Amino acid sequence: MTDTLTRNASRTNCLGQRIDIISDDDASDIAARSERNRFYWAGRTCLTAEQVAAMPDNARVTNDERGELERREFLLHPPTGQYVCYLSDDGQHVTTWPGQILGTVTYRHSYRSNMGDTRVTLNVTGIDGRKYHGIGYGGNGMYARIQPYKNQ
Repeated sequence: MTDTLTRNASRTNCLGQRIDIISDDDASDIAARSERNRFYWAGRTCLTAEQVAAMPDNARVTNDERGELERREFLLHPPTGQYVCYLSDDGQHVTTWPGQILGTVTYRHSYRSNMGDTRVTLNVTGIDGRKYHGIGYGGNGMYARIQPYKNQ
C-alpha cells in the first residue's frame, strides 16, 4: 500500500496544458489492490473491526488512492455521458469524493427547484480541457452530475 501518493507523471490535455497525475505503475498497483478489495468484500455491505484487521495489505486501498486513480482516469479517458462528481466546499471546483480536482467551475447559478431543494446549474472546464455542464444538488459540498457538451 502506498503511504504517500505523488503525482510523478503528467499528460497534456486538449488545451495543451500539462496535468500532473499518478504514474502508470502506481495506477496499476491501486487498481489491482482495489480489485482484490472488491473480492474481499464479496457482496457484504459492512465489515466488522475483526474483518478489517484480517484484510491483507494487498487488498487495502485508501480513499485518496481511489481519488487519484479516478482523477487519472478522468484525464486519460474523459467521460462521454453523465458523470457523478462533487462540488467543492468553496463552489469553485468539481472534485472526486476525497477532494481531488476534476475541473473548474466557470459558471454557476443556484435556484430552488419545484421540489423545494437547492440546485446549482454548472458549467465546468475539466482537467482534460473539455467543457461540461450539469446540475449540483444541495449546493457546495454535495454531489453533481455533469456531462460533456456535444461537438467538442
